[in-house]
Amino acid sequence: MNQKLKIWNDFLVDKFQDVFKGKKLPKLVMDFANGAGHEVAMEVLTRLGFEVEEHNTEKDGKNVNVKAGATYPTYLSEKMQSRTNAIGFAFDGDADRCIVIDEQGEIVPADKLMAAFCLFKGAKTLISTVMLNTGIQKYLEDRDIKVIRTPVGERYVVEEFHTGKYGKNVVMGESSDHLVFPEFICASDGLVLVLSTLKMIVESGKSLHETVKPFPMWPSILKNVDFEVKGGEYYQDGARVLIRKSGTERLWRILVEGDTREKCEEILSQILGSK
Repeated sequence: MNQKLKIWNDFLVDKFQDVFKGKKLPKLVMDFANGAGHEVAMEVLTRLGFEVEEHNTEKDGKNVNVKAGATYPTYLSEKMQSRTNAIGFAFDGDADRCIVIDEQGEIVPADKLMAAFCLFKGAKTLISTVMLNTGIQKYLEDRDIKVIRTPVGERYVVEEFHTGKYGKNVVMGESSDHLVFPEFICASDGLVLVLSTLKMIVESGKSLHETVKPFPMWPSILKNVDFEVKGGEYYQDGARVLIRKSGTERLWRILVEGDTREKCEEILSQILGSK
């Protein structure tokens, strides 16, 4: 094994072995998207005592992310329906993104996961992006947890953390299932998310489903259009509207979130109807 990978693996095992030693551990069902994260994850998790059911591990350079992993979470979610007391994790091809699936086969939104980490770690600040669900923001702010929104992009989240204004005990990440744990590495890493999620479950004594259930999310609609829409953020009839130009595609992204889906659909229809 590459020496740098060995150092990283040993580092993670050292950081988490006391957390899991002698504990009853959940079974893991993991989809590796035929990508880069398989070998490292399996070595670390096996050394820590976890039983792992592996899926999509046969990379050939062409099948990465093909109906697999975080870009196709339906695959793992369906597999989880017939498993008992197991937790699912789906990486993307380069293993920086990880979708989490609870014991009931339900995909856990990253926004709920970030809220859970805030309470578990006693963090007083969540640094996320403008895509963070407003229901989660209001829930945290009602509990005196500050929510900082940055432009979309992990680099902006990390840059905000590095201003030093919030101390070290913060939760950071994006709604796109990229979470950052600066106590380990200042970049999103699927395996670190897996280990941190398992630590939260083992130490709290709660199932993952129970852990994330209390966090309310506003219904939302995200629509991509190939024509220009006046950008910005505003509130209409109590709903939040965010319109921004994509940084990766020739698209405009329209996000509408409110207390009912019907309201979101009506406002979106008004936006599109004005074009």
